[in-house]
Amino acid sequence: MDINALPLFEPLEKATEIDHGKQGIIYRLDNHLCVKIRNRINEKEYEKVQKEAGIADDLYRGGVSVSRSLGLFRFSVSSFETLPSPLNAETFLLGFVQEFIYGSHYCDLPKRLHQEAEKKHAQESDKAEALGFRGFDNFYSTRNVLYQVENDSLERAVLIDFGLWVRRT
Repeated sequence: MDINALPLFEPLEKATEIDHGKQGIIYRLDNHLCVKIRNRINEKEYEKVQKEAGIADDLYRGGVSVSRSLGLFRFSVSSFETLPSPLNAETFLLGFVQEFIYGSHYCDLPKRLHQEAEKKHAQESDKAEALGFRGFDNFYSTRNVLYQVENDSLERAVLIDFGLWVRRT
């Protein structure tokens, strides 16, 4: 893995942390884009993020409601206000850039929308399964789906974060 071979992404302003998980931190780049920065930079992590980006792209092209992937980029450390401590010594960071999705997590939805949220999540999961993909996130505890609510109605479920997904063989 040569992170220097990746295209350099330079946001106009500092990236702002919006969420974090076991494998990385999500930063907002602007009104339309976000990036997932991995907690470590090594060959294994590079392969994981390549796999995740590939799955996201395949799902998007297959018609599953997911965030559009823009691919892998390298980022200057100076673009970020906060970083996981192991990354502070790095010059460039590995990032997976995606479309920023406005939405709410299941636990933040009004209870009256829960049944519809479960239905929409199941529909998107079924589409992914039909394309040969399987996610292993627990539905009720996951923060890996965003629900878009408009005019007090649930419009769609958007699947995000494919780090634990696999392609069926």
